[in-house]
Amino acid sequence: MAVKNYHSISIKSGSATLEISGNPDKDVHDARHSFVDPTASLAGIIELGKKVYIGPFVRVEAKVPYRVKLTGEDNLQDNVSIFVSTRDTTIGEQTSVAHGAQIINSTLGHFVFIGFNAFIENSVIEDGAMILHGARVIGVTIPKDRIVPPGSIVTSEDQTKFLLPVEEANIEFKEEVISVNIELASGYRQLEPGNPGLNRVSPNPRTSWNNESESLSLAVKSKFPPTLGL
Repeated sequence: MAVKNYHSISIKSGSATLEISGNPDKDVHDARHSFVDPTASLAGIIELGKKVYIGPFVRVEAKVPYRVKLTGEDNLQDNVSIFVSTRDTTIGEQTSVAHGAQIINSTLGHFVFIGFNAFIENSVIEDGAMILHGARVIGVTIPKDRIVPPGSIVTSEDQTKFLLPVEEANIEFKEEVISVNIELASGYRQLEPGNPGLNRVSPNPRTSWNNESESLSLAVKSKFPPTLGL
């Protein structure tokens, strides 16, 4: 059956249902450029938009009937954890969640950046905001285009009134992170299914900063199962 005939596609992957939805002639096709690393653990209903990158050892768990929606061009980097048990969780377009960050029952807006090992629980992070490395945000709304400094603990709305706005350098940084991870999603998708990265270090994907990728012999590729790229 042709993909273009459907507004929604559900793909079973272990204990997760991956849903790709949108315009049948464009968005669904674009969503197939998303990449889910084989070491990622997904459980529940996970909705993927276009060009989403889910990195190694990521955990995304949505307790039924709730779901996690990655809107498009988002990236969940190595060891990120997202747990949903009380509400649907949406991650807006072009949002980056960096290595080791944890998101629990929270919503992230568009063009948000969550830093290394940050912790977000029962909160709303509005469009353009940045939660920097090691910060903890619990039970609050972080206003649009504001920065939570590294290591900060924000647990009251009063604290959010003193947060500084993002600057042009912050915007450029976020744009670069998004660009890199979109390329990674595309590059890993282009690697032949069955590459050794399923069980050990793989050849690097072809990107703008790495124009050469190792070629794999058919003999080697035949030993490994397909990846979970969509």
